[in-house]
Amino acid sequence: MVSWCWAKAKSQNILKQNKSGYKVSSDSLRIINPVKWYRCDKCQRLTQSNVRGVCPSFHCDGHLHEVDVKKEECHDHYYCLYHELEPTPLRIVEHTAQLNKEEGYFYQNLFKNQELDVLSCSTTFEMGVDVGELETVFMRNMPPSPSNYAQRAGRAGRSAKSAAFALTFCNKSNHDFNYFAHPEAMIDGLIEPPHFNIENEKIGIRHIYSSALSFFFKKYPEYFNNVATFMKEVDGQSGFLAFKDYLYSYPNDLRDFLLEAFPHSLRIKYSLDNFGWLDYLYGEPKENYPNFDKVRELYEKDINTLESELKKAKASRPEDIKYLQMRISTYESEEIISFLSRNNILPKYGFPVDTVALKPNYWTSSSDDIIGLDLSRDLGAAISEYAPGCEIVANGKLITSRYIQTVPEKVWRSYDYIECPHCNTLNVEIHRTHEENEQCVCKQCKNPLDIRDVHTFIVPEFGFIADKDVRKPSLIKPERNYRSEAAFVSYDEKIPETTYLINKTKVNIALINNGPMVILNKQDFLVCPECGYAEEADLFDIKIKNVIVREEDHKTPIGRKCSCHRLEHYSLGYHFKTDVVRICIDAPLLSLEEPRFEAYSILQAIILAVSRVLDIEYGEVSGCLQYRAGNSVNFSYILYDKTPGGAGYVKRLNDEVILNKVLVTAYKIAKSCHCGGDEGDSSCYSCLRTYQNQKYHDNIKRKYVIDYLGNVLEK
Repeated sequence: MVSWCWAKAKSQNILKQNKSGYKVSSDSLRIINPVKWYRCDKCQRLTQSNVRGVCPSFHCDGHLHEVDVKKEECHDHYYCLYHELEPTPLRIVEHTAQLNKEEGYFYQNLFKNQELDVLSCSTTFEMGVDVGELETVFMRNMPPSPSNYAQRAGRAGRSAKSAAFALTFCNKSNHDFNYFAHPEAMIDGLIEPPHFNIENEKIGIRHIYSSALSFFFKKYPEYFNNVATFMKEVDGQSGFLAFKDYLYSYPNDLRDFLLEAFPHSLRIKYSLDNFGWLDYLYGEPKENYPNFDKVRELYEKDINTLESELKKAKASRPEDIKYLQMRISTYESEEIISFLSRNNILPKYGFPVDTVALKPNYWTSSSDDIIGLDLSRDLGAAISEYAPGCEIVANGKLITSRYIQTVPEKVWRSYDYIECPHCNTLNVEIHRTHEENEQCVCKQCKNPLDIRDVHTFIVPEFGFIADKDVRKPSLIKPERNYRSEAAFVSYDEKIPETTYLINKTKVNIALINNGPMVILNKQDFLVCPECGYAEEADLFDIKIKNVIVREEDHKTPIGRKCSCHRLEHYSLGYHFKTDVVRICIDAPLLSLEEPRFEAYSILQAIILAVSRVLDIEYGEVSGCLQYRAGNSVNFSYILYDKTPGGAGYVKRLNDEVILNKVLVTAYKIAKSCHCGGDEGDSSCYSCLRTYQNQKYHDNIKRKYVIDYLGNVLEK
């Protein structure tokens, strides 16, 4: 029958052949207004096809009866809408932190004046934005907490003339499933008072800087304008130099304010009484700390590059003069507060402490389309999301990252590393030598390592630059090309521990202040050391590691042929310090075949439990495994605050009551789900799977958590 239908369709020219196969000819299609309509008396399906009264719905044994469609549908709400309402285009724009302030205000005013129908917003829209008489809020996922829900849903219905409508779509995540089952816990949930670690060193230093700038601008308001007013020297003076002179005069009013406002630990750490914190702001940059001299170098590099090109244009390319003048004007007219926030001197929303930007390539012909974008990300996320070759959609444009930014007379910080093939420990700062037969050992399991397996990752602390080609995005969301993983790179087993008894099982807790962490994107890239051009390495390049791996012509960010033809082999990484807790449970793993997957499943359950017990957003605390030497294979569970410098979350686990609640909650998360059958030989988004651990979804199993923690808690 199938072959007969196929042959009939070809013989009557319904199917036409092309290079890729057969397609239905548009000439053979006819749109016909049905004469009769039928409705099934069982499934209520409406159809125009009737063969002996049999319902065409799959597995339906109902019968069809002729109906009058107009009478049937005259009271149907959607039928009436379709026939009576005038169709109009839906005017939508995005309103996210990627837009600068002016662009955001422009869209807000259009929306308030009803010239836009929908604003697609990020969480930066929760507070402080006036949108007038808003009626409807649609949340594309469940907010983190009741306070976030109240902020977002509370946007609607503020006018006495309108009713509020809030609709929340639940994604396939553990968090969303939990509140989908218990919506009252979100809608009418308890709003905890915010808590914040006032002794956070990295956030504290930014507030010291902001206090100093506040005192300075109050005394010298003439510099409180745009970037050019502050940074550009006129007759040997500038706002930058005036600010530096002001600080090195050690003003008493600023000193007194800082001593009164900051806690004792930060007074000592940053020597507030004698302005010792100026060593962080100026001079040689300290690791993971913002530095004003470095910011000025980046500014001068960008301006000098533009002015150099303008000089060349005046000599030989007059058609580029107006364009370059506009670029310089745009760069110099940015407000100084925005500039300092973007460059990490001042604290921004959410207190990111190591932020880098994907800078638009102003040499593209579509440069006007990307003015007004601020593509800043935490460095730990940027090494994956802004890695060369990644595509980003912002303000309706598709932008591709292409360069790792360089700075004159500066080199990227780099670290050598080997991942141990025996215990998967990331050994960092193993330096290469010319002796390929040199032996080294893993710092954790002490097994020998091959020095030829050493890789190098660079820290792209100056940011990234986009490719010159800017396109319109398609309806398909760009995939995230790369995944990064975290590793705890302290190998000291003698860190002081506190021992708790959880139902007769010893659980050792070690708190590490400023614990060293590395987030690594293991993808191999070929990088030009001169201009920062980078591309993903192919399989052939990966086989010939290190030093010079390819000779290739390429162009610099300003479109000129690069004088360096050498592309070198690197990965991307981020080295930072934060609060870390190491949890060692004195109970052997039960899986002899897959001990690492068992430990990883337990780790994911603990992380989810921590977010619930501490009532914090999932993602504020993350974790990894660290191999633990002993008679049997075992691992320590490493939990750390995602905010560099620490936010005070994991420190709260050093409490027997909280620790017990976390382990019990982790056990219940796995036990209460029913995926994978009674044995729990799988996992799902209702229990252990999250967006962050999707790389290991096939290996995370409920039974590992149930069996192991059940053995610990139910002895």
